[in-house]
Amino acid sequence: MARYIVSALKAVATPTGAVLDRIVGPGWMATPSSLLDLMADGSHEFVLDGGSHSLAARRDPAGNIAILVVDNQGREVEPSSLPH
Repeated sequence: MARYIVSALKAVATPTGAVLDRIVGPGWMATPSSLLDLMADGSHEFVLDGGSHSLAARRDPAGNIAILVVDNQGREVEPSSLPH
């Protein structure tokens, strides 16, 4: 499994709130859709600095996919609660 370190989640302001625009790590950058493509086959892992949190893709009942920050037990963590 390829493991990537995520050092920044960049968002843009929209009328409905902040929307994830770019995911950045040492030597790489991805859009949310390209990150989802890499996550789809299960051979790529994206961990935040320190390794205790990672990114996960979850589908809601309506079929929308969200990229979430999860702890090492798979529980969702609010990005605003992470150190900046």
